[in-house]
Amino acid sequence: MQAHIVLAHPENQSFNGRLARTTQASLSESGWSVSETDLYAINFDPRESPAHYTHRSNQDQFHAQTEQRFNAENDTTPADVARERDNLLHADLLVVHFPLWWFGMPAILKGWIDRVFVYGAVYRGQMRYDTGICRGKRMLACITTGASRESCSFNGREGDSKLHAWPLVFPFRYIGFDVLEPVIFHGVGGV
Repeated sequence: MQAHIVLAHPENQSFNGRLARTTQASLSESGWSVSETDLYAINFDPRESPAHYTHRSNQDQFHAQTEQRFNAENDTTPADVARERDNLLHADLLVVHFPLWWFGMPAILKGWIDRVFVYGAVYRGQMRYDTGICRGKRMLACITTGASRESCSFNGREGDSKLHAWPLVFPFRYIGFDVLEPVIFHGVGGV
């Protein structure tokens, strides 16, 4: 079984970083083959941009989905995206570690989704949800918050973290993953 871990925290020694290493060790000890992407360590560019594409379908106007599909069909997907796409597609289990910032995921992780969920290769009209390319695979989000469990509860001042998490993990469901209930760690402050 193949597991892939994605870490989206700028400090490798953060609680998120330690959780990612604990996840890797636990899975390895259980017999999984484990790979990891530390988005900040590899300086992943989260911005979808014409600058990423050497080959373009339309030189005059940039449309992300058109260029993604064109490059997927011509095997010219940018190398950083192709590597991450392959990690995603080869994983039986995907574990994503990130902090909840401003009630959302860090921009680098959102950009990873924007660029790696390649239109034409990872999804398209007839390849979504139960017919998605990642059907039969599982995804788990491990999320940290700075606020207490009480503040992040249903009637808490911060709002229910479980409700905040749903739109963050839904893109994985969109491409077919069985999304497991996120594990949320509260009260994680600083480094």
